[in-house]
Amino acid sequence: YYYNLVFRTILNHQDSITGLIPSREHQDHAYIRDNTYAAMSVWALTLAYKKTAEVDEDRARLRDLEGRVTTCMRSLLVCMMRQADKLERFKASRQPADALHCKFSAAHLDSVTGDSNYGHLQLDAVALYLLALAQITASGLVLIYTQEEAAFVQNLVLYIDSAYTVCDYGIWERGDKTNHGLPELNSTSVGMAKAALEAMSELDLFGSSGGPRAFVHVMADDSQNCAAVLEHMLPRESCSKETDAGLLSVIGYPAFAVDNEDTIVATRDYIVAKLEGRYGCCRFLRDGYRTAREDASRLHYEPWELKQFENIECEWPLFFCYLLLDAYFRDDANLAAVYSARLEKLVLRNAEGLPVLPESFAVPAAAVAAEVTNPGSQDRQPVGALPHLWSQSLYIVCKLIGDGCLRPQEIDPIGRRLCTEAKPDLVVQVVIVAEDNSIKQTLETHLGLRCVQDFSDVQRDTGIWLLPAKLLGHFYGHLGRCHQLGLSGRATNDVGILATSRLYVVGDQTLAFTPQFFDLHSFYLSLDFEFLLDQFRTNVAYLRRTWSAVGRPLFIVPVYNWYFNIGDELQLLQPAFFAMVKKLQSGYINGTRVTLGRLSDFLDTSCVTNMSFLDPKKADELLGKARATTSTLHCIGRIRPTSSVFDTSTSTAMASVAAAAAATQAARQQEQFAAWKRQKSCVLSSAVSAEMHGLPLNEKKEIESGSVEQQLEDESLSPFYLWNSEEDDAPAYRKLRQPMSLESSSGSSLSSMVIGASDQSAAGGRAFNHRTLEKRRNSCASLAEIGEDSLLARLEQSELLYEQFDIVYHLYTSRGPSYDTGWRDKNGAPTTVRDLVKELYEHAGSLKQWWLVRYTAGMLDKRVETLPICLTDLLVRQKQVTIGLPPEPEDCVLTSPKSSAVLADLIKSACGNDITLGMLTQEILVYLSMLAKTERTKLRNICLA
Repeated sequence: YYYNLVFRTILNHQDSITGLIPSREHQDHAYIRDNTYAAMSVWALTLAYKKTAEVDEDRARLRDLEGRVTTCMRSLLVCMMRQADKLERFKASRQPADALHCKFSAAHLDSVTGDSNYGHLQLDAVALYLLALAQITASGLVLIYTQEEAAFVQNLVLYIDSAYTVCDYGIWERGDKTNHGLPELNSTSVGMAKAALEAMSELDLFGSSGGPRAFVHVMADDSQNCAAVLEHMLPRESCSKETDAGLLSVIGYPAFAVDNEDTIVATRDYIVAKLEGRYGCCRFLRDGYRTAREDASRLHYEPWELKQFENIECEWPLFFCYLLLDAYFRDDANLAAVYSARLEKLVLRNAEGLPVLPESFAVPAAAVAAEVTNPGSQDRQPVGALPHLWSQSLYIVCKLIGDGCLRPQEIDPIGRRLCTEAKPDLVVQVVIVAEDNSIKQTLETHLGLRCVQDFSDVQRDTGIWLLPAKLLGHFYGHLGRCHQLGLSGRATNDVGILATSRLYVVGDQTLAFTPQFFDLHSFYLSLDFEFLLDQFRTNVAYLRRTWSAVGRPLFIVPVYNWYFNIGDELQLLQPAFFAMVKKLQSGYINGTRVTLGRLSDFLDTSCVTNMSFLDPKKADELLGKARATTSTLHCIGRIRPTSSVFDTSTSTAMASVAAAAAATQAARQQEQFAAWKRQKSCVLSSAVSAEMHGLPLNEKKEIESGSVEQQLEDESLSPFYLWNSEEDDAPAYRKLRQPMSLESSSGSSLSSMVIGASDQSAAGGRAFNHRTLEKRRNSCASLAEIGEDSLLARLEQSELLYEQFDIVYHLYTSRGPSYDTGWRDKNGAPTTVRDLVKELYEHAGSLKQWWLVRYTAGMLDKRVETLPICLTDLLVRQKQVTIGLPPEPEDCVLTSPKSSAVLADLIKSACGNDITLGMLTQEILVYLSMLAKTERTKLRNICLA
């Protein structure tokens, strides 16, 4: 019976060559989503036949059905592989124009619409395909045959891994509710992507006969980011849709994407209360599709016009299938009987007497007024496709389970349904690694940490290399590369805490990685020690909530010299660090069980991942680069270790050259330089000066006379060197003395200063910008009169921060960041102006002079790696974010997620020429994101600007 039902209602229009099924009888368009559901229903029938096929005829039917499933799924793969160039572009752009098409020709596998003529960006369709691929492969039916196909599937995973920050057209292919063609962040897409990522992780695409090269690798942080966004969006579908019946596929079969049982129940109840009717569920509120009042000639409606569709939305029996399957999986026999009976009342019969489900039921035009007055009182008529391929496929699966041919768990071989099961209490393994032996001895002496090793000790003891997280990103950059298809692999080098909390095997070498937020070369927030401690506590708790891999997470904490005042061991006993160590020793921190030990103690209990996607030659090449990194890793925490631009050998030689070049005009140059020194720094805006003094902007008085040294003395700044001429392995900068007055302003933690700095910047408005620009022009004009050799010679000899910055800034604006200064570092490489800016940036960070850190970070175009995630964290909580300084045109309102590149351009445009404001904007977004995650109630009823 079921074999005949499937052939007469689903496979009767299947193309005999391609295996694709058009959604309508007289149309050639085959949708990815519809064909995937059709393949899943036929696959479900094959599972039933495997249990009962005892005669040759049944075994022949089983083989036929498996072949049809394979042909359909592989044809969908071929359709997408033909658009490999679009996939490659989309990984970088995340733009709708570069998206894979969602429908193809059933006969020729070609595109049937243009890139901009249809809402092709539907991440849920691709994610559903990957989820079905994982389930079918896990059941023993292999669909992938070649390495090129495996590489493309890996790239499909990369296609959806950022679904939590990508706006698409959603499950209904229309974008926002008004059908203006505007993509949105949709819960259905995020949820299906999350399920697909988890299902594909560590899947062997070649089945039981496969090998390590066919394994699919997924960054666990991507799926958890999807989970976090999904949890905060539900039961809402998007900004324009209060909820959507399509979410039933996310909270239940086939995705099972939500881990929290309370969220599942709340979402299901909300959908039933808002959308359920006698004939099924409407897709979303005020949906005008196929209603009697719909104007088919109009492309879209205005928001206020949608009210005419209220209470007359078409009802889809498709969603009774989802609710029935959900009842089966929850083993709720009573609810299953209710929905089964309601579904049978909606079934129609075709010419052969077989049951078929229509697409939807609509209120007739003559009964619209009565239905609006008394919702649910009028009988409806079937409209749309008959049978509806998607609905018919799920109906057959429901009947197979209802009649006892299958058990629910048999159509879920990878166990997606178990996501809500309680997990055992997790223990986070913490390894503290000192930069050198002096830090190690201090930790042992003052804090009683006997399990601390330095980097060289760890490598000698275990043979494991400790590397920064960025190198892990470089390794994964080769994931999915395929020259035959023109695919470059993973587009970003960013990795999360879940990725760095495991060991990796590359060839014969085992690697471990420090978390990315410890990387002081990424964004300047990592230069704030208190911020690092807070991030450590937060991430330990995050691991407890999200870790699902085999083994325990491994958290490596590097302790660098720059965290503390060198030579002052009592600085190690500052309250925040002391409290953190004591909590680690107690076994609990931030509500999470932890165990403190050496790396060698945790080798047997840690999670280990084999980077099998690297071929031996590439693995050896990457290991060679990593080996070079480990040789200097012991001093990675220092500022520009052993490679300072201002090193001893070059400084002496360059000084003599510069002095000789300037000797003929020493008198004139001395007078010019003295005149220039009496001017205030061209880059110290009023906001920066106010930050240094802690005064309101309107009370700040300008200093119009006196030398630079006198100004520094008045501002309680002491001079310091840019290099150290005594020790080659000492920090590149040496601070002579710590000004006491800086401890209350520039020396405080970064997070405690950001609000004050931003308030002062906003208070000044555009007035201070005009004054600052005028000062810059005047000062730069004065510097332009001085010879370049003299400037470089003076820079080399200067011990004053402002003076160094002014000279470097002048070279930056007049010559550009790539200008070769003529100096050479210890390796003989040329020194550019950008290298000088890096020196100032790192030096300022070591001294906690945040005004200079922000400014030089802007000159270096520093970006927060997780900025798109930070923005999404705010948007999914129904917040609008305004950047810039309103009410002038520079302000920009963000209502949807953006890619990293687009967001950086928007911030730069909104902040104009104010480099500091651009850095503060990123910084504040990070803080607001942290606040949204930990202190949700504080952002209620607040518009973020």
